Amino acid sequence: RVFRAATRLTRDYEIGSKEEVEYGYQYQEKKVTRSAGGMTLMGKQAITTYPGEEWTRNVLAHGWKDRGVVVITLMEKDNYQTDHEVLDRLWRSIRLVSGSR
Repeated sequence: RVFRAATRLTRDYEIGSKEEVEYGYQYQEKKVTRSAGGMTLMGKQAITTYPGEEWTRNVLAHGWKDRGVVVITLMEKDNYQTDHEVLDRLWRSIRLVSGSR
């Protein structure tokens, strides 16, 4: 169930705010993959932009039969350097254990 929910989240969920788009933000979305702990997480990246603002959101997931992991990140352009350093450290430190019991 967790894998199906994570897959559905990364496949169907519009990453970003409907209100942002209605307000006039530009919305771009693409599929992404990321390796962590020797496994590949799949999902989406969305970038919303407005004059003077830019937000990058990622939703990635990896699952097994009845369990999985979802990683959601958010970076704001004005804090890019700090956010990037923190998220880079997160990705380097993630350890995933296979789904076998």
